[in-house]
Amino acid sequence: MRNKGFSLVELLIIITIIAILAVAIAPALLRYIDKSRKADDIAAADAIGSALKASMSNEIIYDSIMDKVKSVTASDSYVCTPLLVASEDDSEWTIYGNSPSVDLTALKNEMDKTCPPEKLKYRKSVNPADAGYTNADYVVGSWNEFNPDGWLVCIAPTNEPCVYVTDGKKDANLQGVALNPLKCDDYK
Repeated sequence: MRNKGFSLVELLIIITIIAILAVAIAPALLRYIDKSRKADDIAAADAIGSALKASMSNEIIYDSIMDKVKSVTASDSYVCTPLLVASEDDSEWTIYGNSPSVDLTALKNEMDKTCPPEKLKYRKSVNPADAGYTNADYVVGSWNEFNPDGWLVCIAPTNEPCVYVTDGKKDANLQGVALNPLKCDDYK
């Protein structure tokens, strides 16, 4: 008896089974990939927060940060004091805003050396309003939906370092949600 291989019907059945399995597995795989990207961003936020805490152990850097915190007035729309920002195309930190009386160059140099900004992995839009927060400490800027593109390093009102994932803007229109230490629900 000669072996003629698979018939066309057998091949179609096999292809159909593979297609059904792919359709069933694809959503779970995409959720796993998203979860992995979110976890990478949270780990990066933890590393950035730790680097900022370590930088604050330097007395000169600490004093300049506290001077910046004192220079932010109640009329500003921030619940935190922004220090450094980085967007997708940045390989180093940028000092946020114009404050000629406060020099954060030492902080910038230390952060560039110890913890340069990482690229964000999670790129899907984030809507802070969906998280149902009543506490504005989780949000910088507005509550609008945005696509994550960068980082913001700031000091919370309790003088604790806080890391936000932002829309990458470097001006007063910047918006974002806290990943560290508060861990936004959208990233869990």
